Amino acid sequence: GTLFHTRRAYMPDVPYYSVPNVSTGVRISYYIQQPTARAVKFVIKNAMGETIAVRRGPAKAGLNEFAWDLRYNGPTELDFEQPAYTPERKRMRSGPLVSPGNYGIDVVYGGAEQHLNAVVRPDPRLNIPAKQIRTYTRYALAWQGEVTALDTMLNQIVAARKSIAGLVSAAGNDEGVRQARTVDAR
Repeated sequence: GTLFHTRRAYMPDVPYYSVPNVSTGVRISYYIQQPTARAVKFVIKNAMGETIAVRRGPAKAGLNEFAWDLRYNGPTELDFEQPAYTPERKRMRSGPLVSPGNYGIDVVYGGAEQHLNAVVRPDPRLNIPAKQIRTYTRYALAWQGEVTALDTMLNQIVAARKSIAGLVSAAGNDEGVRQARTVDAR
């Protein structure tokens, strides 16, 4: 005999339907009547009015949506590095998550500006005290500052080497080349 009877688990007459996942973070919907070539700028500020993130959103005609990922701006990027982007492995260039609290968002587009308020609440599924979250954010921002300082220094070194290489090629005489190589070796 048959232990289990199988039956079809799909309905071939019903079309397949899917929708994208809802963006996480603070979502802002806005309508643009006359689009321009410029993107919509979102300037996120903490409760003290300090800018902590600047993001860009779409500026298509009609209804648009932007989602702030609840993160600070990332560290300074290296000027000389070519990003190795593949869809499977994005590089994370944003900063640490913000702490729960009040934030302001200035929306700037086409000479107009509008201010919005946002409240970031702690995740109710996590039992982490607010003080501990603020401490984590403070340490993460300190580390990000160190990475920014290092990246800035490396960018300056690469720019100086390019400048020296330009001088060497422009100099053309042996004395100028020798001096440039001496400086470059330091």
